[in-house]
Formats: sequence, structure tokens, C-alpha cells
Amino acid sequence: MVTMVEKIEMLEVHNQKLMGKSVAFCSLQEQKEIATQIEKSLHIVRSRKAKLYEDEVEKLKAKERELKDERVRLSGRVGEEPSGMPSGSKEKEDVETDLSIGFPKSRS
Repeated sequence: MVTMVEKIEMLEVHNQKLMGKSVAFCSLQEQKEIATQIEKSLHIVRSRKAKLYEDEVEKLKAKERELKDERVRLSGRVGEEPSGMPSGSKEKEDVETDLSIGFPKSRS
């Protein structure tokens, strides 16, 4: 039967190997196992990160749709067409100003 002290020592040795300490003393098989564990861990972390980014993009797209719908609804209340929407009914107006092109008139 393995005692608690021996279990702790085994865990410490295993931890040192995983942390990269005393890797030189590991057998080739142990080094391959450590490399495999690291690759699996990296794959899990990268997959989780990609999933989080995908979820965030979906949330932002949903928020964008909500904001567009709200903009359309509010524009309808005011009686305007939503900005950014194609509109053929906007009329052009000429506005008269006091601006002139050329040299200023003399004040004498």
C-alpha cells in the first residue's frame, strides 16, 4: 500500500516534470507524454477561446439587429426615414444666403 508521503512525493515529481523542471531526467516516453498533454491542453484552450469569440460575435450581431429595429421604430414615430436607409422621397431645397464669391465691396 502506498503511503500518503509517497503519494505526495510522486505528485511533486510529476508536477516538476509538468513545470519543465528536471525534464532532462525524464525518459523519452515521459517527454512524449508531457508533450502530448501540452498539445491536448492547448487544443482545449484554443477551442474554448474560439467558442467564446463565436458567442461574442453572435451576441454583437443580435445587438446590432435590435438596434437597427429600434432605430426603424423610433424613426417611424418621428415620421422620418431611418438614416442609412435608401430613400427616394427626399427633396432637394435651394437655400439663399448672403455669401458672395469675389473681393469684398469697399466701405467708402
